[in-house]
Amino acid sequence: MAKKYGEDGRDLVESQPNAELEAVFGRYPPIDTRAAESVGFKHDGSLDVLIRNCMAWRD
Repeated sequence: MAKKYGEDGRDLVESQPNAELEAVFGRYPPIDTRAAESVGFKHDGSLDVLIRNCMAWRD
């Protein structure tokens, strides 16, 4: 997001392990995207593109 919105906000985001979240989401099965792809959904290709697509409404 810093690439798009600047370095000023970088300090507002941090990443730390969270045992409770990992316990819940770590149990999810691997993602199977075949059904989504079969009806036309496409992978964003990279994290940068995913963020750009998710934040496009702000532009």
